[in-house]
Amino acid sequence: MFGWITAKASARGLAIAAVCMAAIIVCFSPDIGLYWKLVGYEGVPELLDMEMLRFYGPEHARELLAANADGREAQYSGFYVLDLLFPIAYYFVFSYAVALLYRSPERRMTPWLLVPPLIIALCDLSENALFVTMVFLPGARVTPVAETASILTQVKFAAMLITVLLIVSGLAVLLWRRFGPESRSA
Repeated sequence: MFGWITAKASARGLAIAAVCMAAIIVCFSPDIGLYWKLVGYEGVPELLDMEMLRFYGPEHARELLAANADGREAQYSGFYVLDLLFPIAYYFVFSYAVALLYRSPERRMTPWLLVPPLIIALCDLSENALFVTMVFLPGARVTPVAETASILTQVKFAAMLITVLLIVSGLAVLLWRRFGPESRSA
């Protein structure tokens, strides 16, 4: 799988994945939210707070679920099912970016650099499945699911931090090679 990413990564592929990711953001963001307008939701969906928080527990999940238990289960579950597209899109954005920054004709890129974007996507996909499950569970049974989802959210954010650091350091090296003192002497 990683060999395919490193071989197929291109600026064009990165651009296509980034456009797909932007389109998904436009459709599902609470601020723009074309999806939320289509399903007739008024206001900002509070249940999405769990998606954005790094740390939450079963109590917070139960509060959000109880506050949103007004027949909107179909809207939320529909959102989380469609939200499966987002981790796939940003997996390709992050993986292509890392592959483009770290591969070179002189040396083979280590596939381990592509593990953090994969961890982000897998954690987000699992987290979304757990959110759909929580929407339909009675309050007392939410605890183990919410705890698992919270752990996945924390792992996702840690892997995202590592991925962003990889991309930023790769860009810094690229800029240094292009504009650094050695480039002027050549």
